[in-house]
Amino acid sequence: MALDELSERTQAPVAPSALKAGLVIGLVSIVFSVIMYFTGNATNSAAGWLSVPITGYLVYFFQKKFRDKLQNGYIKYGKAFGFGVVACVVSSILSGAYVYVLYTMDPSLKDQALEQTYNDMIERGMSEGQIEQSLEMAEMFMTPSAMLMMVLFMGLLFGVIVSLITSAIVKKDHPLD
Repeated sequence: MALDELSERTQAPVAPSALKAGLVIGLVSIVFSVIMYFTGNATNSAAGWLSVPITGYLVYFFQKKFRDKLQNGYIKYGKAFGFGVVACVVSSILSGAYVYVLYTMDPSLKDQALEQTYNDMIERGMSEGQIEQSLEMAEMFMTPSAMLMMVLFMGLLFGVIVSLITSAIVKKDHPLD
C-alpha cells in the first residue's frame, strides 16, 4: 500500500503550468483594462481596484487546478507560492506591455490621469501649492516607460502578497511528507 501511495506522488514542474496561468491572467487583465478604457475609466483608480479580487481569484483557481490535476491533489506551500509568483510575473509583463502601448498610442491618458489626480487632491483639501508640487512630481511618473516599470513592480509586489495568501489556502501536504 505504501508503495502505491509513493507511486501516486507526482512532482509536476511548475513553470509550464504557471506560464500558461500567467498568460491567461494577463489576458483577462488586459480585457478588463480595455473595457475600462472604452468606458472612460482608464484613469479611475477606484474602478481599477476591481481587478484585484479578479486576479486574486484567478491565481487561486490556477494553483488549485495545478494541485488537483498535476499533483494528484497535493502541493507544498512553497511550490504553490512559486507557482503564484511566476503566474503573476508573467501576467504583469503582459499588463505592463499593454499599458506601455496604450500610453504611447494615447498620450491624452496622461492628461486625464493628471486631472483625476488634481481632483482627488482637491477632495482631500490640499492647498494649491501642495497640489502644484504634487502634480509636478506625478507628471514625472506618467511616461510610458515609468508606467511600465510601475506595473511590473506593483505586479510583483501584488503577486507575492496574493501568492502568500492563496498558497496557504491551496497547500495540501501529502500524508507521507
